[in-house]
Amino acid sequence: MSSGRKSIEYVSLKDKEINVESGKASNMIYISGCQGCTFQINNQIGKLYIEKSTGCKVEINAKLMASLLDVYKCTDFVLVPDSVELLHTVTIESSKGVVLQLKTPNQLQRIVVMNCVDIKYCLVYPYPLETIPDLSTCDASIQYLLSWNGGSTGHMSMSALTRRGGYLSTVEQAEMMDKKQDEIMEKMMEIAMSQIHIGKPDNQPVSAPKGEKIPSNSGDSDPSGKEGASRPLVEATQEFKDKLGGMKDKLKPTETVVREGPIIPGSKPNTGSSGRQYNIEDEEQKREFVDSAKELDKKVKLVAKWMREGKHVIFFTGAGISTSAGIPDFRSGMDTMLETGPGMWELRAHGQSRRSKKPVKLISALPTVTHMAIVALHEAGLVKFTVSQNVDGLHRRSGMNPKQLAELHGNTNLESCSVCGVQYLRDFETREAFGVFNHETTRRCDDPACENVLLDSIINFGEQLPEHEIRAAFKHGGKADVCVVLGSSLTVQPAATIPATVAANKGKLVICNLQKTPLYKQASANVHSMCDVFMKKLVEDELKITIPSFKLKRRAKLYFTQVSMINDWELKFQGIDTFENTPYSILQALYVKLPNRDAEIRLDKEPLVCKFQAETGSKIALVLVFHGHYNEPDYECQIDVKPEVRELRLDYDD
Repeated sequence: MSSGRKSIEYVSLKDKEINVESGKASNMIYISGCQGCTFQINNQIGKLYIEKSTGCKVEINAKLMASLLDVYKCTDFVLVPDSVELLHTVTIESSKGVVLQLKTPNQLQRIVVMNCVDIKYCLVYPYPLETIPDLSTCDASIQYLLSWNGGSTGHMSMSALTRRGGYLSTVEQAEMMDKKQDEIMEKMMEIAMSQIHIGKPDNQPVSAPKGEKIPSNSGDSDPSGKEGASRPLVEATQEFKDKLGGMKDKLKPTETVVREGPIIPGSKPNTGSSGRQYNIEDEEQKREFVDSAKELDKKVKLVAKWMREGKHVIFFTGAGISTSAGIPDFRSGMDTMLETGPGMWELRAHGQSRRSKKPVKLISALPTVTHMAIVALHEAGLVKFTVSQNVDGLHRRSGMNPKQLAELHGNTNLESCSVCGVQYLRDFETREAFGVFNHETTRRCDDPACENVLLDSIINFGEQLPEHEIRAAFKHGGKADVCVVLGSSLTVQPAATIPATVAANKGKLVICNLQKTPLYKQASANVHSMCDVFMKKLVEDELKITIPSFKLKRRAKLYFTQVSMINDWELKFQGIDTFENTPYSILQALYVKLPNRDAEIRLDKEPLVCKFQAETGSKIALVLVFHGHYNEPDYECQIDVKPEVRELRLDYDD
């Protein structure tokens, strides 16, 4: 079970009058390939997406929770948001003859128009009919912001938009964002380079402690071509520092490719260049190696010794640590030995979809042996910090302290307020937007004084990494004398700069990956093994630390407040994170049964707040209904009514 959000589709209909019933306020409505139809939307919905339809009319008589409406490749289309109080953004792309009929100009904050002809902004009397300028001769890659200036005698203005860091903005705004980005990147490079200690080049090969030998790599020769050749570390010369400083220009957002529209369920998979931008092109680099048992044991012993002697050990994790949980990675080749099959970018580059067993949903995946081993190492004090490129949320789900973790590319279960910045963890995937660079969700901040739109935390290609996370990652990367990389191709910047910095500081860089990586030569040891196999040998066999089994933990606080002296009470239920008081949506519904009343009160929309009357000291019954991703049962309890804050802790074994 996921969040309960569904998509309601109307596909390839002709000359129909349809009363759309969304069922649930967060549901999405898709209209695709329809002709001559009239749609009336009378219930609150999450978002409306319309594509490839002709001669249709859509009347919206209810609230759009996300205040977002997308029109793509439509002709002679009329949109009538009749009772919608406010539309944040209407996006019209590759369309002709679309009429947007509004009550007042203030009903719409902005329209984004791209590669369109004859788009009309129609307002009721006394406002005039305003035709948006013909954009057919404009560059199809340019998007325009159109806004109404003034009252009934006002006019429409048009400004070309550009993308900076994944966000649409005017040229003036883009220049300000560029300036801010340059300042941030300068700070990032200062942090990275301040951690690099420049010394004289040393041409001596790296050697193991006396009596020990660095094992070879699974029978394959060094990339230099010399069998058994030693692999010197990258020296922290001024040349290396200059190269690192020069990376600033490369880390700016990439150019955005004009999208072909979101993939709607039932459509063909996205093929062609989309995957080829990010997969590994060189077939030799896709080759997978596996160390023999003897070689692996030697490397494990050496890594264990380095970790014991290390003063500041960090881990750097990639998608490879989650494949044993059933989650495919990104860049494994078509002939990979992994049970999850080829990587996502590899499949897209070959124009194929996944034919093997259906991947595990991120929200129901269990932390792997590797995830739990990292938790054990943190708790034992051997590892100071973990930097992760993964968005699956398994590190936090495993029980890791978030203060010891930097999730550089976001967390699929985490969203935050666009204004006040408060974070919310969810027991469902927060990403709902279809545009790659659109992060708005259908939920709003719980704070009554705020109630602004929430944004998912996923970082896509071309977007800036979160400043707090990247600062923490570079800080610990600069301190580290041992860095263990697990399951990462080390091809994504600026994240891969972190292990490179450890090598440049003459620290021990260990890379556990089936494929060779760009930092192969810089590594003190390249381990070719499944991450779970390597970590089990390292942690339990060599370091003698028990790897705990995953245990699902639920935490919540119940706030009882007496609002008057005549037995008027308020109950607030708030799920919280294990380590911090970060709000955590763990319930699908909460049922409250009051004394001497047969009917139950159902709460299913956060914040979960219930007002009732009862005598002090009486008992109420609560039934907690979880989302059920781990088949956890409902929980029933009796609670005394008295002014207090009560913490609820529930632990579930496998």
